[in-house]
Amino acid sequence: MLSSHYKVFLRFVLVLAAIMPAFQAFGISKTKDLSIEVPVRDAVFHKSLHIDRNRVAFAICNPEDSSVIAESIPVYLTGQDPSTIMNNTAGDYLIKVKIYDLIKMDDGRIQKIESEIYEPETWHRFSVPEGATQLTLKPIYINLKRQKTLNEVSVTASKVMFYHKGDTLIYNADAFVLPQGSMLDALIGQLPGVSINSSGVIFCNGKKIDNLLLNGKDLFNGNQRLMLENLGAYTVKDIAVYDKLGHVSEMFDRNMGDARHVMDVRLKKEYSYGFLLNAEGGYGTENRYLARLFGMWFANNFSLTAYATTNNLDDKGTPGKDDSAWSYNKSGAGVATQESGGLSYFFNGADSKFEFKGSVDASHSDRLSTESTSQQNYFSTGDTYAYSNSQSNYKDFEVKTSHDLLFKPGSRVIINLLPQFKYSHRNNHSRLLSVSMNEELRNSSMELLQSIYDNATEYRNTIINRSKSEDKTIGYNLEGAAEIQSDIKLNSDYNLPLRLSLKGKTLLSRHRLDRFSDYAVKWEQQENPGFDQNRYTKGYPTHREVYSGSAQLTKMIKTDLMDGDCEIKYEYDRTNEEETSAMYLLNQIPGYNDFGTLPSVSEYEPTFFAPNSYHTISRFNRHRVTPALRQWLIRMPVGGMFMLSAGLPIDIYDRSFIYDGRGINQTIDRRDYIVSGHVGVLWDPSFNHSISMKFYSESSPVNMTNLITANDISDPLNVFTGNPNLKNPRTYRAYLQLKKRFPSQHTLDLAWKKVDKAVALGYLYNPQTGIRSGQLNNIDGNWDASASYSFDKSLRSLRGVRLSTTTSGLYEHSVDMYGTINADIMTDIPLRTVNTVTAKEDIRIDWQNDRHRASLFGDVRFNRYWSSDVEFTDFSSWVYNIGASAVMNLPYDWGISTDLALHCRRGFADRRLNTTDLVWNARVSKSILKGSLMFIVDGFDLLHRLSKVTYTINAQARTETVCNVIPSYIMFHVRWNFNKQPKR
Repeated sequence: MLSSHYKVFLRFVLVLAAIMPAFQAFGISKTKDLSIEVPVRDAVFHKSLHIDRNRVAFAICNPEDSSVIAESIPVYLTGQDPSTIMNNTAGDYLIKVKIYDLIKMDDGRIQKIESEIYEPETWHRFSVPEGATQLTLKPIYINLKRQKTLNEVSVTASKVMFYHKGDTLIYNADAFVLPQGSMLDALIGQLPGVSINSSGVIFCNGKKIDNLLLNGKDLFNGNQRLMLENLGAYTVKDIAVYDKLGHVSEMFDRNMGDARHVMDVRLKKEYSYGFLLNAEGGYGTENRYLARLFGMWFANNFSLTAYATTNNLDDKGTPGKDDSAWSYNKSGAGVATQESGGLSYFFNGADSKFEFKGSVDASHSDRLSTESTSQQNYFSTGDTYAYSNSQSNYKDFEVKTSHDLLFKPGSRVIINLLPQFKYSHRNNHSRLLSVSMNEELRNSSMELLQSIYDNATEYRNTIINRSKSEDKTIGYNLEGAAEIQSDIKLNSDYNLPLRLSLKGKTLLSRHRLDRFSDYAVKWEQQENPGFDQNRYTKGYPTHREVYSGSAQLTKMIKTDLMDGDCEIKYEYDRTNEEETSAMYLLNQIPGYNDFGTLPSVSEYEPTFFAPNSYHTISRFNRHRVTPALRQWLIRMPVGGMFMLSAGLPIDIYDRSFIYDGRGINQTIDRRDYIVSGHVGVLWDPSFNHSISMKFYSESSPVNMTNLITANDISDPLNVFTGNPNLKNPRTYRAYLQLKKRFPSQHTLDLAWKKVDKAVALGYLYNPQTGIRSGQLNNIDGNWDASASYSFDKSLRSLRGVRLSTTTSGLYEHSVDMYGTINADIMTDIPLRTVNTVTAKEDIRIDWQNDRHRASLFGDVRFNRYWSSDVEFTDFSSWVYNIGASAVMNLPYDWGISTDLALHCRRGFADRRLNTTDLVWNARVSKSILKGSLMFIVDGFDLLHRLSKVTYTINAQARTETVCNVIPSYIMFHVRWNFNKQPKR
């Protein structure tokens, strides 16, 4: 096993060497350092301005977006011209020259302030010739500051959106035009290269943000959504993206692997400490409402935050915030009422010897959802069609609290205590009506399916089966965990540090589940058809216990050719689980017709249904040893930086599983030896280019329940069994990224994935009854490959215009096992394949000045599906989204923001999906009292065209689903912002 991974790694290195010439063609080549000296002179006397009374500094900037490339080296000698060193990339550049006055403070210190004599900041353009190693610019002459009073004339300069300061990327918040009343999520969504997904996870230039900080601190205990949705964008000065070293790295005074890629939201001075409060309330048509309260009291080493919110909007969009944020692509399924609230705290000791942070949160949601689904199943004996309509009501309540207590008892020890607790309760109720046929229906409304279920005379010759079910689930989950971590510095050698990390954790959980199910099935081709059961399933006692610990030793190795960290880590996990599922047939109780309630224990216990009840006991042990190389910096003769990382986890699973139920009593003892691994390289030959490659080989043991040979007959239309011969699946993944940053940003991403011995549900289908019967099997042949190219550039010829585009493609080879009892046998189910090609183009053009912003956006997605199986009908589909958004900040503190999008679908089998929808949203706002009070009117889906559609296809079937979304509404709401700073 080990030798095969070494062969993979060797091939990976050979491939890297083979494709190096391609990187040269992409623009990645060795560059020479260029030394630039900038003479700055008085425009009248032509004398140096770097004198005892003045100081000169400059920055070399990208002419496209004014981002900083290099800054001058501080100069302290009078008359000496400032200089810097940068990579020699021939082309045009901007240089920003700054002049400072030197003043002597009362305590004798010398301080620099903006020049009151000369123009404090000027911009100039210059060119760098090819191959130059040293360049002295022509003298730059600075004029005296002109004192001139302008009556009612506002002089503005273009603001720099972002710039680099060393390894830190900084976005200037004031450079972005946002709708009035926008929160932090709207600002972050506008940052070039930054995106936020529906879960609140942030990506910057393709790299995931590990943590969202406020003024350098995690004040919300990792709750990014709380910060995104409640912190006003007006409070933000700038946003910095960088790698923040953790407490362990601070102890060792070097990166020890705990650095996190963070986004640091830095507030304006007037909001950087004190008390901040914002509140909002509103009501609209269709009984839509919202209420929100957020308060924060904070200082340098302390913060306390409280929040509460409720609404039945189920959307996060703001008109004009982004590319049609309320479009059907981003809307949620169903209509939900949500309430949440909580507290979070942060405290840091003055001597930094301890740090406490934590939170308590509670939430409740009540979601109503309706779905209409049509499915086409591919069989050699002829396709079948299934149509269903469902209605569901999901009610969930959750309370959770987590805390992080950090102590530094000495300069060599860090201790972390992390207690957690969570309680959740659910109460779900759903109804489903389904009809299976051997002919296609033109319309599958709820009314039609109900009439077919009640009386199938008109469709007697085409119906396979009819089913109707009602389910109600009530249950809770109680979970508590405690973890302790300790990092110890074993030696004092800075160059070759030695680190010991210890960790222990315990987790206890208890579950209770009560499920009621009224399930009825009618078959058309049987003499005595019918299945009708009113069932109660008792899902307790069910509990889980996990005990784990780990020890890791890290040692830095340093030679003339390379340096990095060697790690060896041992982990142990012990898991004890017990699960109970006992079914009772309440329909056997004479005269009992209630649903969702239980009779007395003496009445329902005699109806115990053993064929569909079981009890399991699990005892799992896992040992893992991971040798790894981390951040190995290799000095290359061709120049630049080459970084290598690799790991080889070796797992030993020792598992015991006892299954008692469904007519069998079975014990399985299984030991698995699994080797995984990864290797990654990063080559950064210059500031402007980089390439990274990663390869993973991962595996995990199959679920023990899937090895049991008992038949699951809980659903009479789907009868399946496990397979004791299942093998562990293995997944291979490879990534390649090429990036060019200057003068415009280009990114090329390539990815490949393959799954060997994938666990799939193979089955045989009965065309007369519609019953599927089968078992789990291992199959090979599933793989996919993708590529994407993105481009981002400011258009110099069109002031304020930015163009960004992404071209992507995906190929999927999907393999499945299924057949029919008329043509196949269970022991030789054939493999079926479907190939999918997806091509997508996204493009947007943004323009803005100091007060207004407009965007044009569009994306086109093409899907092609085909298969060599004769029963599969090849087809294609198209989806178009084209639109525009705008933000206008008008005089007298009025604001208008809107978005308009055209959504088209073509090629889908269900005619309801082939639609052309025009979605329009708008907002009008007015602020008073210097922006502290704001009145807002929102119009959501003003043309009543919003819908929610999902579409999936694989080797077995094509499935199209339409579900309800929040209705169109108009809402009036008021927002109040309050900020108070103490004098001290």
